[in-house]
Amino acid sequence: MRTLIALSAFLAALTCAGQAPPPNFGTKPFGVLLLTKVGGADWDKTVANVHKRLGLRVPLETVVGTPSPPDIRRALERLKAGRAEKIIVIPVYLHTDDDELDQLRYILGIRERPSAAFMNAAHAHMGGVLIKRAVSGFKKLTLVMTPALDADPALADVLLFRAAKLGREPKSEAVVLVGGGSSDPAAREAHRTILGRHVQALQRLGQYRGVRAVLVNPGAADPRDQTPDLSQARGTRLPSALDPGQELREAVRSFSGGGHVIVLPYLLTPDGTERVYRKILDNAFILWDGKGLLAHPRLVSWVNAKVLEGAGLPNMVRFRDEGKPQAPPERRRVVR
Repeated sequence: MRTLIALSAFLAALTCAGQAPPPNFGTKPFGVLLLTKVGGADWDKTVANVHKRLGLRVPLETVVGTPSPPDIRRALERLKAGRAEKIIVIPVYLHTDDDELDQLRYILGIRERPSAAFMNAAHAHMGGVLIKRAVSGFKKLTLVMTPALDADPALADVLLFRAAKLGREPKSEAVVLVGGGSSDPAAREAHRTILGRHVQALQRLGQYRGVRAVLVNPGAADPRDQTPDLSQARGTRLPSALDPGQELREAVRSFSGGGHVIVLPYLLTPDGTERVYRKILDNAFILWDGKGLLAHPRLVSWVNAKVLEGAGLPNMVRFRDEGKPQAPPERRRVVR
């Protein structure tokens, strides 16, 4: 508890009067490693603002993209060279259960074996490859990793800000929050639950006439490529049951009769997915800007809160070997 209080005071001192203190060449209580799968100007702006909040005395490194042991190791080495006594890894990801973060926990020595979902699904060619850990060879390494954004209230605040910029009269407007689905049923339901919490927050804080969240499965095709369903009266062209954009179009349609519909893509930064969502709603009259959640100041505050959270966590590094192969597939015993 004393350590956490001291670190809290340390962070407060760094941002006092909006001025960064002069560099300190002694040991630092901690260093920060920010990780994300997205980059671009919004991410760079977020990192710059985080650095301003933390100050020059806190070593800060970033890694963008798919977790790579060499990239992670180089970042860890720079933090250790900056004399950070503890490294706080903060994944700026939407979901803690992301396959990439499972793989990252292996790379950081937090979990014993690689992520089977990561190695076999998105990177099928890597299935039989032995991936080395980034922490092997470090004699002394105190490292923790915080959860991702998930259902944190910071995201609801950013979503409310974006909706308010697009609309004017919340009581006559509806909001549709659209995020990416998952091929894994359990992950899909977990993501739907998280979006549901954001829906409740938007409804409570924004007082909109309606708020709804939908998921669009990965690889959603152009709606014009979908097989039409001509079974309804008047020859209406309706999406088939296999149409991944059906739920999104129905959500917008259900709100369209009572006023403006605001559609918010649930993305950190635009990555092309927002164009898929917009194409699905090609002929719909909606309020839309296609922007992501970064680089809102509320998310900078979230990073700062995660630094404090990580400062109070015990060391998570359990495995310092060079690497382990994937766990062998479970063999089922045949009973005759």
